[in-house]
Amino acid sequence: MPRKRATAPSSSPPLMVASPLFALVDCNNFYVSCERLFQPALEGRPVVALSTPTTAAAWSRAAKKPKPTACR
Repeated sequence: MPRKRATAPSSSPPLMVASPLFALVDCNNFYVSCERLFQPALEGRPVVALSTPTTAAAWSRAAKKPKPTACR
């Protein structure tokens, strides 16, 4: 007579192999939002948040808009 294979009870969850979990979070304009939170006078104005004196970390939408140039 053949032997029966041992199985887990049907009420237990299936065994899962652990795998790394990654998340991509787009924090577009995050630093600008923080600056506006602490400085309400910046609301409605173009804002550029700097990470160093020469490197911009975030731009508001108004700061990203192309400026019209004079036609020659």
